[in-house]
Amino acid sequence: MGVSAITAVILLFHAHIFHETDETARIANRAYVFLQDLSFTAVKVDGKLAWAVTPQWANGGNTTTKDMSMHVGFWGADDSDPRPYGYSRCATDAKAVPFVLGPKQISAVGMAQFDPDVFEAIQSRNAKQFKSWGWTRYTDQFSGKPRITRFCFDVKHVTGNPRDENATLKMLYSLCGEGNCTDEQCKAEDEKMAPTKAKADQYCADLNKQFPQSKK
Repeated sequence: MGVSAITAVILLFHAHIFHETDETARIANRAYVFLQDLSFTAVKVDGKLAWAVTPQWANGGNTTTKDMSMHVGFWGADDSDPRPYGYSRCATDAKAVPFVLGPKQISAVGMAQFDPDVFEAIQSRNAKQFKSWGWTRYTDQFSGKPRITRFCFDVKHVTGNPRDENATLKMLYSLCGEGNCTDEQCKAEDEKMAPTKAKADQYCADLNKQFPQSKK
């Protein structure tokens, strides 16, 4: 092998290393948003106690999100409900909120307000089911790719006294059988839901009528 050929091989090898290093840096530094928890803050609405619910979206990456929006929905019922596969995609009356999340930042934007009796219904089991679900969409500034993170919680209990504004409320929940995914996982789940989409869409429309979201 001649000198020029050896030089070409070395250059190609270096180019490959540079590409791999650059790609690793992109993955390590891009915005990556996930839901850390739901928090509750006591507020006064028309002089009455209510609880503001804040989804704590966290950006674990080293760059700021772009074109980010977030949506959170809630639903409760006093009896069993045959939810169709795909209900975690319900875009309820609560509108998506545009937002910017910096590196290592956690959002503190309240998305809903509930009366204390909502939490008392969960504690007394008068509300047999209570679900919270939502998603955030944003753009990866490195690749320009749209990203999505979804969550869906099956709330089992609420600790704390919802009538005491100094109390600390905490939801205890398990994960739903759907709606907990990111990016390609969510896309694959969407494809699995395609056969039941029409039924789920009708369910979502009925849901908005039966269970209005929080007071604005």
